[in-house]
Amino acid sequence: MGLIGAAFGLGFIVGPGLGGLLTQPQLGRLGYQLPIFTAAGLAALAAVGVIVFLRESRAKADPSVPRTRFLAGLHEARANPVVSRVLLVTLVYMAGFSAMESVFGLWAGDRYAWDAREIGLAFMIVGIVSTLNQGFFAGRLARRFGEAPVLAFGMLLFGSSLVAQVVAPVAWFPAVSLDLGLWTLPVVQGWIIPIVMAVGAAGMSLAMPNVSALISRSTPADRQGAMLGLNMASGSIARIFGPIAAGTLYSVLGHDWPFLVGAALTVPAAVLALNAGRAFRRREAAVLAEAAQTRTPLAFRARFD
Repeated sequence: MGLIGAAFGLGFIVGPGLGGLLTQPQLGRLGYQLPIFTAAGLAALAAVGVIVFLRESRAKADPSVPRTRFLAGLHEARANPVVSRVLLVTLVYMAGFSAMESVFGLWAGDRYAWDAREIGLAFMIVGIVSTLNQGFFAGRLARRFGEAPVLAFGMLLFGSSLVAQVVAPVAWFPAVSLDLGLWTLPVVQGWIIPIVMAVGAAGMSLAMPNVSALISRSTPADRQGAMLGLNMASGSIARIFGPIAAGTLYSVLGHDWPFLVGAALTVPAAVLALNAGRAFRRREAAVLAEAAQTRTPLAFRARFD
Protein backbone atom coordinates (compact mmCIF):
# COMPACT_ATOMS: atom_id res chain seq x y z
CA MET A 1 0.00 0.00 0.00
CA GLY A 2 2.88 2.33 0.77
CA LEU A 3 4.39 1.79 -2.70
CA ILE A 4 1.04 2.53 -4.34
CA GLY A 5 0.83 5.69 -2.27
CA ALA A 6 4.38 6.56 -3.32
CA ALA A 7 3.39 6.21 -6.98
CA PHE A 8 0.45 8.51 -6.34
CA GLY A 9 2.81 10.96 -4.64
CA LEU A 10 5.14 10.83 -7.64
CA GLY A 11 2.27 11.97 -9.83
CA PHE A 12 1.57 14.67 -7.27
CA ILE A 13 5.16 15.86 -7.74
CA VAL A 14 5.02 16.13 -11.51
CA GLY A 15 1.40 17.29 -11.86
CA PRO A 16 1.32 20.53 -9.84
CA GLY A 17 4.78 21.56 -11.00
CA LEU A 18 3.88 20.90 -14.62
CA GLY A 19 0.59 22.73 -14.21
CA GLY A 20 2.35 25.75 -12.73
CA LEU A 21 4.92 25.83 -15.52
CA LEU A 22 2.32 25.39 -18.28
CA THR A 23 0.15 28.22 -16.99
CA GLN A 24 0.82 31.28 -19.13
CA PRO A 25 -1.34 34.22 -17.99
CA GLN A 26 -0.10 36.41 -20.88
CA LEU A 27 -1.94 34.10 -23.31
CA GLY A 28 -5.29 34.86 -21.72
CA ARG A 29 -7.83 32.04 -21.47
CA LEU A 30 -5.67 29.64 -23.45
CA GLY A 31 -2.83 30.13 -20.98
CA TYR A 32 -5.00 28.68 -18.23
CA GLN A 33 -6.41 25.92 -20.44
CA LEU A 34 -3.03 24.39 -21.32
CA PRO A 35 -2.76 22.45 -18.02
CA ILE A 36 -6.32 21.18 -18.51
CA PHE A 37 -5.60 19.87 -22.01
CA THR A 38 -2.39 18.27 -20.78
CA ALA A 39 -4.26 16.55 -17.93
CA ALA A 40 -6.86 15.22 -20.37
CA GLY A 41 -4.12 13.78 -22.59
CA LEU A 42 -2.39 12.11 -19.63
CA ALA A 43 -5.70 10.63 -18.48
CA ALA A 44 -6.27 9.16 -21.94
CA LEU A 45 -2.74 7.71 -21.86
CA ALA A 46 -3.45 6.14 -18.46
CA ALA A 47 -6.65 4.57 -19.81
CA VAL A 48 -4.69 3.00 -22.67
CA GLY A 49 -2.15 1.70 -20.15
CA VAL A 50 -4.90 0.04 -18.13
CA ILE A 51 -6.29 -1.68 -21.22
CA VAL A 52 -2.88 -2.86 -22.46
CA PHE A 53 -0.99 -3.78 -19.29
CA LEU A 54 -3.45 -4.65 -16.51
CA ARG A 55 -5.04 -8.06 -16.13
CA GLU A 56 -7.85 -9.08 -13.81
CA SER A 57 -6.31 -10.66 -10.71
CA ARG A 58 -9.45 -12.32 -9.38
CA ALA A 59 -10.88 -15.55 -10.68
CA LYS A 60 -14.19 -15.31 -12.48
CA ALA A 61 -17.16 -15.66 -10.19
CA ASP A 62 -19.23 -18.81 -10.34
CA PRO A 63 -22.45 -17.83 -12.17
CA SER A 64 -24.41 -20.30 -10.02
CA VAL A 65 -23.49 -18.43 -6.84
CA PRO A 66 -26.10 -15.77 -6.03
CA ARG A 67 -24.90 -12.21 -6.20
CA THR A 68 -24.69 -10.14 -3.06
CA ARG A 69 -27.25 -7.41 -2.62
CA PHE A 70 -26.33 -3.85 -3.60
CA LEU A 71 -26.14 -2.56 -0.02
CA ALA A 72 -24.73 -5.78 1.46
CA GLY A 73 -21.23 -4.30 1.53
CA LEU A 74 -22.43 -1.27 3.48
CA HIS A 75 -24.18 -3.47 6.05
CA GLU A 76 -21.06 -5.61 6.27
CA ALA A 77 -18.89 -2.54 6.86
CA ARG A 78 -21.21 -1.29 9.61
CA ALA A 79 -21.01 -4.67 11.33
CA ASN A 80 -17.20 -4.65 11.25
CA PRO A 81 -15.96 -2.52 14.18
CA VAL A 82 -12.64 -1.79 12.47
CA VAL A 83 -13.85 -1.03 8.96
CA SER A 84 -16.74 1.15 10.14
CA ARG A 85 -14.39 3.36 12.16
CA VAL A 86 -11.80 3.56 9.40
CA LEU A 87 -14.44 4.64 6.89
CA LEU A 88 -15.39 7.46 9.24
CA VAL A 89 -11.70 8.40 9.55
CA THR A 90 -11.47 8.68 5.77
CA LEU A 91 -14.67 10.71 5.60
CA VAL A 92 -13.57 13.17 8.28
CA TYR A 93 -9.93 13.74 7.37
CA MET A 94 -10.57 13.81 3.62
CA ALA A 95 -13.23 16.47 4.17
CA GLY A 96 -10.63 18.58 5.97
CA PHE A 97 -7.98 17.98 3.31
CA SER A 98 -10.28 18.69 0.37
CA ALA A 99 -11.49 21.86 2.11
CA MET A 100 -7.93 23.14 2.40
CA GLU A 101 -7.04 22.02 -1.12
CA SER A 102 -10.05 23.70 -2.73
CA VAL A 103 -9.42 27.18 -1.30
CA PHE A 104 -5.64 27.14 -1.00
CA GLY A 105 -5.15 29.04 -4.26
CA LEU A 106 -7.53 31.79 -3.17
CA TRP A 107 -6.01 31.90 0.31
CA ALA A 108 -2.43 32.11 -0.97
CA GLY A 109 -3.41 34.78 -3.48
CA ASP A 110 -5.14 36.91 -0.85
CA ARG A 111 -2.47 36.51 1.79
CA TYR A 112 0.78 36.38 -0.19
CA ALA A 113 -0.20 37.49 -3.73
CA TRP A 114 0.81 34.10 -5.13
CA ASP A 115 -0.19 33.12 -8.66
CA ALA A 116 -0.59 29.74 -10.35
CA ARG A 117 3.16 29.09 -10.56
CA GLU A 118 3.86 29.49 -6.84
CA ILE A 119 0.78 27.43 -5.93
CA GLY A 120 1.76 24.62 -8.30
CA LEU A 121 5.33 24.51 -7.01
CA ALA A 122 4.06 24.43 -3.41
CA PHE A 123 1.96 21.37 -4.17
CA MET A 124 4.95 19.84 -5.96
CA ILE A 125 6.86 20.02 -2.66
CA VAL A 126 3.89 18.28 -1.02
CA GLY A 127 4.20 15.50 -3.57
CA ILE A 128 7.94 15.09 -3.02
CA VAL A 129 7.53 14.73 0.73
CA SER A 130 4.59 12.35 0.34
CA THR A 131 6.50 10.11 -2.03
CA LEU A 132 9.60 9.90 0.13
CA ASN A 133 7.60 9.34 3.29
CA GLN A 134 5.39 6.60 1.88
CA GLY A 135 8.26 4.92 0.08
CA PHE A 136 10.74 4.84 2.97
CA PHE A 137 9.10 5.55 6.34
CA ALA A 138 5.37 4.75 6.44
CA GLY A 139 5.80 0.98 6.34
CA ARG A 140 8.64 0.95 8.87
CA LEU A 141 6.72 3.11 11.33
CA ALA A 142 3.59 0.96 10.98
CA ARG A 143 5.56 -2.23 11.65
CA ARG A 144 7.12 -0.70 14.76
CA PHE A 145 4.20 1.16 16.30
CA GLY A 146 1.12 -0.31 14.58
CA GLU A 147 -1.13 1.06 11.87
CA ALA A 148 -3.65 2.81 14.11
CA PRO A 149 -1.19 4.88 16.23
CA VAL A 150 0.71 5.95 13.11
CA LEU A 151 -2.59 6.84 11.42
CA ALA A 152 -3.66 8.95 14.41
CA PHE A 153 -0.27 10.67 14.56
CA GLY A 154 -0.49 11.47 10.85
CA MET A 155 -3.92 13.03 11.32
CA LEU A 156 -2.73 15.28 14.13
CA LEU A 157 0.43 16.24 12.25
CA PHE A 158 -1.65 17.31 9.26
CA GLY A 159 -4.01 19.28 11.51
CA SER A 160 -1.09 21.03 13.17
CA SER A 161 0.21 22.12 9.78
CA LEU A 162 -3.13 23.72 8.93
CA VAL A 163 -3.06 25.74 12.14
CA ALA A 164 0.56 26.73 11.49
CA GLN A 165 -0.34 28.08 8.05
CA VAL A 166 -2.94 30.35 9.61
CA VAL A 167 -0.91 31.64 12.56
CA ALA A 168 2.33 32.26 10.60
CA PRO A 169 2.73 36.09 10.58
CA VAL A 170 2.89 37.48 7.06
CA ALA A 171 5.48 40.12 8.00
CA TRP A 172 7.94 37.52 9.25
CA PHE A 173 8.41 35.88 5.85
CA PRO A 174 8.89 38.64 3.23
CA ALA A 175 10.19 38.17 -0.27
CA VAL A 176 14.00 37.95 -0.30
CA SER A 177 16.83 37.21 -2.70
CA LEU A 178 19.48 34.64 -1.83
CA ASP A 179 22.93 35.43 -3.17
CA LEU A 180 24.49 32.08 -4.10
CA GLY A 181 27.60 33.52 -5.72
CA LEU A 182 27.15 32.65 -9.37
CA TRP A 183 23.48 33.48 -9.37
CA THR A 184 20.77 35.04 -7.22
CA LEU A 185 17.75 32.98 -6.16
CA PRO A 186 14.52 34.97 -5.63
CA VAL A 187 12.33 33.69 -2.77
CA VAL A 188 8.68 34.71 -2.77
CA GLN A 189 6.78 36.20 0.13
CA GLY A 190 5.37 33.54 2.43
CA TRP A 191 8.23 31.11 1.76
CA ILE A 192 7.49 29.36 5.07
CA ILE A 193 4.19 27.99 3.72
CA PRO A 194 5.70 25.24 1.51
CA ILE A 195 7.74 24.10 4.51
CA VAL A 196 4.63 23.92 6.68
CA MET A 197 2.77 22.15 3.88
CA ALA A 198 5.60 19.60 3.73
CA VAL A 199 4.97 18.79 7.40
CA GLY A 200 1.27 18.33 6.64
CA ALA A 201 2.14 16.16 3.65
CA ALA A 202 4.21 13.93 5.92
CA GLY A 203 1.16 13.46 8.11
CA MET A 204 -1.16 12.71 5.19
CA SER A 205 1.28 10.24 3.68
CA LEU A 206 1.39 8.36 6.98
CA ALA A 207 -2.40 8.21 7.04
CA MET A 208 -3.37 6.94 3.61
CA PRO A 209 -1.47 3.60 3.44
CA ASN A 210 -2.41 2.73 7.03
CA VAL A 211 -6.11 3.26 6.30
CA SER A 212 -5.87 0.70 3.49
CA ALA A 213 -3.76 -1.65 5.61
CA LEU A 214 -6.27 -1.66 8.49
CA ILE A 215 -9.14 -2.41 6.11
CA SER A 216 -7.22 -5.20 4.37
CA ARG A 217 -6.17 -6.87 7.63
CA SER A 218 -9.69 -6.70 9.05
CA THR A 219 -11.53 -8.13 6.05
CA PRO A 220 -11.62 -11.58 4.40
CA ALA A 221 -9.61 -11.78 1.20
CA ASP A 222 -12.70 -12.08 -1.00
CA ARG A 223 -14.26 -8.94 0.53
CA GLN A 224 -11.24 -6.64 0.57
CA GLY A 225 -12.06 -5.12 -2.80
CA ALA A 226 -15.59 -4.24 -1.69
CA MET A 227 -14.42 -2.68 1.58
CA LEU A 228 -11.61 -0.72 -0.09
CA GLY A 229 -14.14 0.45 -2.65
CA LEU A 230 -16.36 1.73 0.16
CA ASN A 231 -13.35 3.56 1.55
CA MET A 232 -12.84 5.25 -1.82
CA ALA A 233 -16.54 6.13 -1.86
CA SER A 234 -16.22 7.64 1.61
CA GLY A 235 -13.34 9.80 0.38
CA SER A 236 -15.34 10.82 -2.69
CA ILE A 237 -18.27 11.94 -0.54
CA ALA A 238 -15.86 14.03 1.52
CA ARG A 239 -14.48 15.58 -1.68
CA ILE A 240 -18.00 16.59 -2.66
CA PHE A 241 -19.03 18.31 0.55
CA GLY A 242 -15.61 19.45 1.82
CA PRO A 243 -15.06 22.08 -0.91
CA ILE A 244 -18.68 23.26 -0.64
CA ALA A 245 -18.27 23.84 3.08
CA ALA A 246 -14.86 25.43 2.54
CA GLY A 247 -16.23 27.90 0.01
CA THR A 248 -19.01 28.88 2.39
CA LEU A 249 -16.61 29.34 5.31
CA TYR A 250 -14.18 31.30 3.13
CA SER A 251 -16.78 33.74 1.87
CA VAL A 252 -18.83 34.13 5.06
CA LEU A 253 -16.41 33.87 8.00
CA GLY A 254 -13.02 34.61 6.44
CA HIS A 255 -10.22 33.02 4.47
CA ASP A 256 -8.60 31.27 7.47
CA TRP A 257 -11.67 29.36 8.59
CA PRO A 258 -11.48 26.41 6.14
CA PHE A 259 -8.01 25.66 7.52
CA LEU A 260 -9.10 25.95 11.15
CA VAL A 261 -12.16 23.76 10.66
CA GLY A 262 -10.07 21.24 8.74
CA ALA A 263 -7.58 21.15 11.61
CA ALA A 264 -10.40 20.63 14.12
CA LEU A 265 -11.69 17.67 12.09
CA THR A 266 -8.37 15.84 12.46
CA VAL A 267 -8.95 15.49 16.23
CA PRO A 268 -12.04 13.23 16.00
CA ALA A 269 -10.34 11.45 13.08
CA ALA A 270 -7.36 10.62 15.31
CA VAL A 271 -9.67 9.42 18.10
CA LEU A 272 -11.53 7.20 15.63
CA ALA A 273 -8.21 5.81 14.38
CA LEU A 274 -7.15 4.84 17.90
CA ASN A 275 -10.57 3.26 18.52
CA ALA A 276 -10.19 1.30 15.29
CA GLY A 277 -6.82 0.05 16.53
CA ARG A 278 -8.35 -1.14 19.81
CA ALA A 279 -11.17 -2.86 17.92
CA PHE A 280 -8.61 -4.53 15.66
CA ARG A 281 -6.65 -5.87 18.64
CA ARG A 282 -9.83 -7.20 20.25
CA ARG A 283 -10.76 -8.86 16.98
CA GLU A 284 -7.35 -10.47 16.68
CA ALA A 285 -7.46 -11.67 20.29
CA ALA A 286 -10.89 -13.24 19.71
CA VAL A 287 -9.66 -15.03 16.59
CA LEU A 288 -6.59 -16.36 18.40
CA ALA A 289 -8.68 -17.52 21.36
CA GLU A 290 -11.10 -19.32 19.05
CA ALA A 291 -8.21 -20.96 17.22
CA ALA A 292 -6.67 -22.07 20.52
CA GLN A 293 -9.97 -23.61 21.65
CA THR A 294 -10.21 -25.46 18.35
CA ARG A 295 -6.67 -26.85 18.60
CA THR A 296 -6.80 -27.85 22.26
CA PRO A 297 -9.23 -30.80 21.95
CA LEU A 298 -7.32 -32.06 18.91
CA ALA A 299 -4.00 -31.88 20.74
CA PHE A 300 -5.51 -33.55 23.85
CA ARG A 301 -6.92 -36.40 21.77
CA ALA A 302 -3.64 -36.81 19.89
CA ARG A 303 -1.82 -37.49 23.17
CA PHE A 304 -3.95 -40.58 23.84
CA ASP A 305 -4.26 -41.94 20.31
